Amino acid sequence: MKKYTPRGSGPLRSPAAKQADQSAFDTTLDEFVRYLKLRNRSPRTQAHYAGTVAAFGRFLAGKRKAALENPASINLYDLRGFVSTLFGAMSNDSVASHVSALRTFFGWLKSSGRIPADPTELLESPKRKKSLPRFLPETTAGDLMDAPGQGDREPERDRALLELFYGSGLRLSELAAASDSALDVQSGDIRVMGKGQKERIVPLSEAFIQAWNAYQPLRERFRKKLGPDMPLFLSNRGKALSVSMIGKIVRKYGAKGSNPVRVTPHMLRHSYATHMLEGGADLRAIQEMLGHSSLAATQRYTAVQLARMMRTYHEAHGRARDKLRNRNSGSADGEKPE
Repeated sequence: MKKYTPRGSGPLRSPAAKQADQSAFDTTLDEFVRYLKLRNRSPRTQAHYAGTVAAFGRFLAGKRKAALENPASINLYDLRGFVSTLFGAMSNDSVASHVSALRTFFGWLKSSGRIPADPTELLESPKRKKSLPRFLPETTAGDLMDAPGQGDREPERDRALLELFYGSGLRLSELAAASDSALDVQSGDIRVMGKGQKERIVPLSEAFIQAWNAYQPLRERFRKKLGPDMPLFLSNRGKALSVSMIGKIVRKYGAKGSNPVRVTPHMLRHSYATHMLEGGADLRAIQEMLGHSSLAATQRYTAVQLARMMRTYHEAHGRARDKLRNRNSGSADGEKPE
């Protein structure tokens, strides 16, 4: 899919000149991207939504160009035609993600009064593959926290970064955006801005506070350059770590050691929630700390816990082991095979 590039990065032009080489659809798309920014959608979400809508615009240009000048004329058949071109080229999950982007776009068109009705209301979406959140066993998570050390360029920073992910369950975008003003070590909490510009306060772990105190003196050499409210995690040149750099750091330490494992920042968030639940934390409290808008999103972790319980049962319970052994040998319910 062709990458969407926001307009307006070149020399300033008059509105009339700009309008002359832009279709009404392109102008509307630019306004949609500005709306996404105002809603504090992540750069990745903005790029995905804009790219999907731009691809739909190219589809219309080849099939029914008149619809580009009048979004109100776009109908369900236009949308179904576009979505049908996606199947075969991508997974059902990816197609569903594109349908979600189109629904957001047309929902915005309707709510802003640009179209009288939303044609995506009857647009079918393929079922997403349901999978349980992937998480690390507690011993593996502990080994990961201890991985930064001799031979690493910034072990103090990296240990604090890993402890904040695992100890507070932050999203990658939340951690990357956090600054000094968000952190209150004395109170033992951090204030983060989550999805939909919803602010929440999350407790800090003692392990993070210790790692932070070790990292803090190394940050101070950039204080004069960056000012009182500088980003929490910095490169060795004093620049804020980007989302991609943070992801690389996490993957680096997952691949380290005698038992390498593929780790992502979101996997640490899942590990935080799963281990909190197993430790007896209330589901509602976990929902608040994760910043989930609905309890249903948090309840996925109860399914993880149930799956682990069932696996432990089958591995440890005598009757379950006997049943599995008999089944594997060709018998049923303990009867000898003929």
